Amino acid sequence: LPIKDIGESASLLCSFLKRELEKPNPSFKRALKECLSRIALKAKIRGLRVNCSGRLGRAPMAKLEWFKYGSIPLTKISSKIDYHHTTGKTKYGSFGVKVWLYKY
Repeated sequence: LPIKDIGESASLLCSFLKRELEKPNPSFKRALKECLSRIALKAKIRGLRVNCSGRLGRAPMAKLEWFKYGSIPLTKISSKIDYHHTTGKTKYGSFGVKVWLYKY
């Protein structure tokens, strides 16, 4: 089945967030929150967690930012969790994006 929405696949969501953070926009928190709020309302998911770490928003030091929606049972083996990670580059340095999706 083809995937129609980026909120249904962790790999699509991860690559979309990487492209958003690679844009020369200093306000990365606003870009992430807007994207995640749209996905959380439209997609059929129970939970979503995103970790972004590295040189975010022209920072002189690396930092870690994470956002969470719903629940993510990482200790349950039987739960359907989709995970993906990727690395992006800006002119200030590199950053990483990790995405966990908890599906129905």
